[in-house]
Amino acid sequence: VVFTAIAFVLAWLAAFITPVVFGDELGTLFPVSALSLLAGATGWLFWIDSRIHRLPDRLVLPLGAAMFLVTAVGLVVGYFETVKAAQTAGIRGLIGAVIVVAVFGVLNLVAYVGRWDTIGLGDVKLGALIGLAVGMVSLWGLIVVLAVANASALVYWINTKFIKRAKVTHIAFGPHLLIGTWTAVLLTPLAL
Repeated sequence: VVFTAIAFVLAWLAAFITPVVFGDELGTLFPVSALSLLAGATGWLFWIDSRIHRLPDRLVLPLGAAMFLVTAVGLVVGYFETVKAAQTAGIRGLIGAVIVVAVFGVLNLVAYVGRWDTIGLGDVKLGALIGLAVGMVSLWGLIVVLAVANASALVYWINTKFIKRAKVTHIAFGPHLLIGTWTAVLLTPLAL
């Protein structure tokens, strides 16, 4: 419950602060809209993955389609209307999505072949949305996402294993990715 509240607050803070980062041009409407879509779904994704350790396709795929559609419209508007903010953010976002899906896809494939429990396919799909959202702000933010997500997962594991003394066999990684996402969206513009 506490982690869900933290993710929800981070998401909404980031959704309200990012327009300041992008400025007030018409083209910034598209990157901010894509980020807002993810912010609106963060609480649900966080809660569902925490409870059942699944990121449902019924939520992730339409959300992804909407985010990529808004980004594509931003790219077109940026191209024809010479609104460079939307075009630049959109291209960075698409590059970020490709990078995260490639890395997470390889991890998932290696785990599948080796029969290890690691990052799931739902996390790979969520990774596309995270790469798109964080990439729009800064590609360096992808490093922040992974660092914060892994640190958050480690704190959760230590708390569960040693303080609560519960047997931990699986950790839902999606919530930690979302905490990392919104931390990166908030902090990367300040640092770079």
